[in-house]
Amino acid sequence: MKKHLDIKDQLYKLIENSEDEHLLKMVYAILNDQMKAQDNPIQLTASQEKELLQAYNESLDESNLLELEELKEKNSKWLEK
Repeated sequence: MKKHLDIKDQLYKLIENSEDEHLLKMVYAILNDQMKAQDNPIQLTASQEKELLQAYNESLDESNLLELEELKEKNSKWLEK
């Protein structure tokens, strides 16, 4: 039990010292989604977990990200009402 408290303390310190709004929003979204998932957990296969982790790791490199307008343009046919 003590180990998870140490992790929490370290996480609190990192969050407290961060000025990176994008990173803080990502951490918030992940933790918020996790809390919601505890009520309704989604079970992923090992392959799905691997693919999700790979996508997450790729998203950390900003050169792999798209600007919102570019994303809207590429997916306009799916966004039309």
